[in-house]
Amino acid sequence: MDAAMANGRPTQALTDRSGMRSAVLFLLPLFLLLAFFVALPVIGTVWTSFFRDITFLGREWVGLQNYVRLLEDPSFQQSLRFTIMFILASVPLELVVGMIVALLLNYPSKLRGLIRA
Repeated sequence: MDAAMANGRPTQALTDRSGMRSAVLFLLPLFLLLAFFVALPVIGTVWTSFFRDITFLGREWVGLQNYVRLLEDPSFQQSLRFTIMFILASVPLELVVGMIVALLLNYPSKLRGLIRA
């Protein structure tokens, strides 16, 4: 049984408001870093995608025109088809190979400890 659980109920440490406040304070730097290094660049990239940006000539609002042009591009369509086919082939194969390796590692043998290390 988990150390934080007693009789199937959370112990006082998990239900205490000061414990929750401490947890939030410890996690706050992580969330700020995630927002700064992940969320803001993604938002900026999406915002920039609505413009035609020509170096030294400025930016022009084009809305969804960039996305329409992308979806009509034959090389993008070919790349998208290839990527989908790659995913449909590789994910099941990796799952099967991973399951076989896991079963082999769990199979009782004299070399079991050596293989697991």
